[in-house]
Amino acid sequence: SSLKATNQAFFANYILGDTGSIIYDVEKKTVIEKSGIDLKTGEKIFNIIKDNCVNFSIFSLEYGYYRYFNEEPKYIENSCTRFFDFDYIINRNIDITHISFKPKYQNMVSNFVDLLNKEFDCINSFAMVDSGDTEKWIEIINKNSGKGKTLLRLAKKLGIERKDIISFGDAINDLEAIKESGIGVAMKNAIPLLKEQADDITSYSNNEAGVEKYLRSLKNLLD
Repeated sequence: SSLKATNQAFFANYILGDTGSIIYDVEKKTVIEKSGIDLKTGEKIFNIIKDNCVNFSIFSLEYGYYRYFNEEPKYIENSCTRFFDFDYIINRNIDITHISFKPKYQNMVSNFVDLLNKEFDCINSFAMVDSGDTEKWIEIINKNSGKGKTLLRLAKKLGIERKDIISFGDAINDLEAIKESGIGVAMKNAIPLLKEQADDITSYSNNEAGVEKYLRSLKNLLD
């Protein structure tokens, strides 16, 4: 996660970031809500997973993310800080917003999701897959966060009714928000499950300004 990215979001009033772990007030340049994962829980999860993952990532409010590799990586992104032991995270008191990891084998994904959700009652673990991809990884968030829950809390703060909310999404972590909104819209490039659950589907993808075009067409209909 990087709050620097919010500088490009001048058009927004609020940003739900890190899979719904934070609410950022663009005008005040302030995080007004955060539901993260404490260091003790993070360490326990890491110790369970570290020998059975390709990589293990820690995300925070700071620039970039922290990643543990089980094998020497071919390359490391500039925004990635490599760590070799969880003490690195603890000693720097990293403020964890969410965690993700990729198991060594795809058939381990559902087993790990079940194990983590059974072992920790303070987190929500789920299999994640992006649009245009087939390989799954696992996302771990605070049980009180998630795009749907956080969206509804923000709406309540602002006095907005659920029926007046329009949500857009393309990946599995958008599903909750799509289902909780008055109108849930799947992007043209969304995964099949999202399209099945959505109220509508855009004619354009993320890379084709699909959200903007959908909203403009909706406005024309209302006018």
